[in-house]
Amino acid sequence: MAHPNENNATSQVKPDRGSRRSGNIHFIIALVVVCLTGVAINLYKPSGVRVNSEYRLISLPEKIGPYELIDVKEFDEDLVRALGIGTSYDKERLPNRRSSWYGVGFYADQREGQNQLWRMEIFYYTGLRDNVPHVPERCLDAGGVTVVSRDIVPLKSVAARAPWDKDVEFRRVYYRFSGTGGGVGARDGAEYYIFSVNGKPYNSPDRVRFELAKPTVTYSYFAKIQFAAISSVGIESAAAADDAAGEFINVMLPSMLNTLPTADDIEAMKQNEQI
Repeated sequence: MAHPNENNATSQVKPDRGSRRSGNIHFIIALVVVCLTGVAINLYKPSGVRVNSEYRLISLPEKIGPYELIDVKEFDEDLVRALGIGTSYDKERLPNRRSSWYGVGFYADQREGQNQLWRMEIFYYTGLRDNVPHVPERCLDAGGVTVVSRDIVPLKSVAARAPWDKDVEFRRVYYRFSGTGGGVGARDGAEYYIFSVNGKPYNSPDRVRFELAKPTVTYSYFAKIQFAAISSVGIESAAAADDAAGEFINVMLPSMLNTLPTADDIEAMKQNEQI
């Protein structure tokens, strides 16, 4: 088990001017396959955001409210490259804090009587306007999972910065895993995700591409925030999953947003480059 946040090498990030590239990805994390393809201007990471030489976020919060970071997911080099991260473009920009990066952490609810484990993922892309990840519902079939429903669920984090401090329309993918017959039984699960594009929330990859393709966009990033409860027995219902998800993201979302540039950060970069 990896130490949640070892400090083996660091960089912090900003968005940046990019060149047109594209990529394609397929990978599975706990039955969820995230697929990608890849352009625009790279942004700097906010102060305090630390990314190591393998492009992994190593400043995930170790404890937020009742949730404690107990493990992290480390991808090997081939998988990082398959994600469209760690390209020669990123290597040039890692030292000046303009690279893309990823972070996956597992959080345990430490309250008495609670034993829920959560997987929290964030994938950050800058300078790659077309490199928008596919969403879980497009890839779950590859893991032997059937998508039951795909719905919009308003979730709120009162401490999040605007415009995230009101009801944000997350996408919820409710799925059913039929079991493997090898001691792993059938169960239901739910994945929740949202995109941040230059600080604004969107739940559609098509809308992300539309926003990034606007001719007025000169500095850009997008990030995909995705999370799910981890359970060997599954969840009771979509309603029960939503209640738990709302409680978790209310606490967790502000810290995830703090890893991303704000609209003010982007405006400051524009002004600096005009000087």
